[in-house]
Amino acid sequence: MFTIVKQIIVNKIPGSGGKPRAAFCLDPDLAHPIKTITMKFTITKARSLTAGVIAATIALCPITATPVVAQTSPVTLNTLSASEQAALRNGQTVVTGENGNYQAKILISARPDAVWAVLTDYNNFYRFLPNIASSQILSVNGNTKVVEQISVREVFGVTVRSRLRTESRENGRSQIDFRLIGGDLKTLQGYWKIESVPGSNQVLLIHQVQAEPQPGIPPGIFYGIFKNSLNPTMNAIRQEAQRRS
Repeated sequence: MFTIVKQIIVNKIPGSGGKPRAAFCLDPDLAHPIKTITMKFTITKARSLTAGVIAATIALCPITATPVVAQTSPVTLNTLSASEQAALRNGQTVVTGENGNYQAKILISARPDAVWAVLTDYNNFYRFLPNIASSQILSVNGNTKVVEQISVREVFGVTVRSRLRTESRENGRSQIDFRLIGGDLKTLQGYWKIESVPGSNQVLLIHQVQAEPQPGIPPGIFYGIFKNSLNPTMNAIRQEAQRRS
């Protein structure tokens, strides 16, 4: 995500002699002024490492856009393992992968066009996706859209406001390829794919995503937080698609 942060103040960091430390990172490419967000919090012994992770994670830095991740073999309900099929039919979200490369799957009892309408309702993401404060389309070029989202969330007890700008390419009303073109991650890319389930009124929604943190951020902690965010997002999309059907 693209964090709107100029200054972070951390108190009582071990080795600092009790003096506050400040971290600064400015983005020269933003077209509009950034409001300063100042965060003050006291770090206990158990939270000293966590504070460092927060400071590193929400620092705003330039990012290089990367190609959309390539899709390998087609995924359908019948190609999944018996255990995954059973979990999906029981209403669960199935998330697989590790180290920043994940695939999330969920069954949705809705028409394919209803699911597509939810995935492409960029201007209203804030109404149904968790932690999204605002979302808007910035530009349209054929089937490609640039979308900006503002999110607000609690990370280890600290409120973090962030901005994410993506380029999404819509393909045949069944797949959306996306890539990050602005944000505080090193890479973020992937796709959404809708697969009809023959003989039912359900669709299989597949979300493939690759993410990599900026250097200096502990990968293990970052990947754990990122992976845990996939389940509530998939469930929110299902709930909204079924509401619209």
